[in-house]
Amino acid sequence: MVRFVQNPYSLAWALERPHRVALAGLGGIAQGAHLPAYAAFGIDVVAGADPDPSVREAVAKAYDFPLFESAAEMLAAVGPEVVDVTVKPGPAKNAVIEEALAAGCHVLAQKPFTYSLADAVALVEAAEAAGRLLAVNVQARYAPAFRAAQEVLAAGRIGRPLSAFVTSTFPLADDMTVDMGIHEMDLLRFWLDADPQRVRASRTALRDGREHTVIEADFGGMVGLIVEENHAPVVRPWSFRIHGEDGTIEGREQFGTVEPAEVVVRRAGEEPETVELGYAYVPDAFAHVMASLLHAVETGRPAPTAARAHLPSLAGVLAAQRAAQTGRTETVEATK
Repeated sequence: MVRFVQNPYSLAWALERPHRVALAGLGGIAQGAHLPAYAAFGIDVVAGADPDPSVREAVAKAYDFPLFESAAEMLAAVGPEVVDVTVKPGPAKNAVIEEALAAGCHVLAQKPFTYSLADAVALVEAAEAAGRLLAVNVQARYAPAFRAAQEVLAAGRIGRPLSAFVTSTFPLADDMTVDMGIHEMDLLRFWLDADPQRVRASRTALRDGREHTVIEADFGGMVGLIVEENHAPVVRPWSFRIHGEDGTIEGREQFGTVEPAEVVVRRAGEEPETVELGYAYVPDAFAHVMASLLHAVETGRPAPTAARAHLPSLAGVLAAQRAAQTGRTETVEATK
């Protein structure tokens, strides 16, 4: 028998005014998640920019806001308050973030924030010097199952955490250690309320350029394990398990699958409890990240996914990338 417990958390952002949001980068994740989320939740998108004319054409068919070839043109013409940057990591993305900050905009940067910790620190310092907020779109923190797991932990339902395991299966060609591992490393920090100190990793090459990656991170008396799979022919739900001194949380979270998310709390001698989740990953989680930044803009409080606070997650996966290459345990670079 499974009994249901009341949803222990509520996500509501009491925004006092509309905010002018623009997007730099209008590719797959923008069209598939960001724009639908903002439309569904009433976040005002005033412009978009992308160098690809076919991408601009696709967006123009679905949305009614001005489109530009470059972020610089968009910033000059529209003057948005917040820029959502979904450009891939690298010099071009860094330049767009710097341009937006120089134009007086707050910025939400799609993950991975950068592929370089030095670049990430420089951008954080640039935002602080400009007096602007810079946040990272690690929307997995707002995925319903992942968030519910954190709330169960915070309530002390399984006691002090000892270990956490999470696996993702996405048929992507990119380096999964950073491009997807950033989500999992950030979730481990979210759940364990600690930063990784040392990391081991192994990467097994499979046929056709596919690979299987395992990351083990020492969180100082706790351990986090990540398994990244890009060889599955179809997307599978994330699965996760968190062991505490008094119980276990286990569950799954869906992204692009039809299988429902689920969180189950298990304690010795008790019936399992299934946590009621109450909302969807897509588009809700993406809207929550942007809304949390807008709320920080209004209140002057730190953004929940502030880039400076995100640096240990990036440092963790970059250490894992080094460990997979060297075959040694790597120390995570300090970021504070």
